[in-house]
Amino acid sequence: MILRPQYALFIFSLFITNIAYCQDVDTSNPIERSIFDTLLFDTLKVNKIVFMNKDSNIFEVVQDSRLYDLLEKNVRISIEKENKMPGYRVQIFASSVRKKSDLEKSKFLSLFPTIKAHTIYEPPNYKVRIGDFKTRLDAQKALDLIHANFQESYIVRDEITTKKKKISSK
Repeated sequence: MILRPQYALFIFSLFITNIAYCQDVDTSNPIERSIFDTLLFDTLKVNKIVFMNKDSNIFEVVQDSRLYDLLEKNVRISIEKENKMPGYRVQIFASSVRKKSDLEKSKFLSLFPTIKAHTIYEPPNYKVRIGDFKTRLDAQKALDLIHANFQESYIVRDEITTKKKKISSK
């Protein structure tokens, strides 16, 4: 019976992990414990947090360092989502060729430099949408303004970007 490489690697890692955890470490000897912790935690890339309560009981929390990275990424995504809300934009162009949509976007920005333009890819099309309007009425005003230059433009519901909230420290 021949084992696949994935299974062999899995069995080998279980074997090594079992050996690492089954070693007899004298926890009363701080030097031996320190060496074991250093070897184990550096190899597995984990963070160890030690807490001590008022009764001098020691609690160790061991966690994978990737867990902290994942938590940090989640916070960043949450902050980005706070600045988004449902609203309206005006779509001025759509094409499956990116260069055409980029040309149309630059044409728009040369005519209307104060209005933000966004290129959105929704397979198979690149769409050029302008503005971040909270109400349909605001989007209609922008549509009326640009309609002479972009006759095929129309209003769409989209997730818009709002201004970032500034946190004041008191």
